[in-house]
Amino acid sequence: MQFNKFLKWASSSLVGHMVLIGVPCWVAGFLSLSLANYFEGTLTITWALGTLVESAVAGAAVATLVWYTMTLPRIKEIARIKNKQ
Repeated sequence: MQFNKFLKWASSSLVGHMVLIGVPCWVAGFLSLSLANYFEGTLTITWALGTLVESAVAGAAVATLVWYTMTLPRIKEIARIKNKQ
């Protein structure tokens, strides 16, 4: 039941999108880039911190893009349909 509440919150707010979409994108980006550099032998602390920041910004950008281009128009459309009924 708690998971359903989380999904409802995440799908109805920009902050929820940041948590639901942005954090997984951020973690996946950071891990993949860090592991690639680790296996190449070029991973440094400063590079890892830079990747951490870049991945966080990219995750936030993806979540914001999804919110404004996909979710928000659907929420408005559903509200418009409910008001007609």
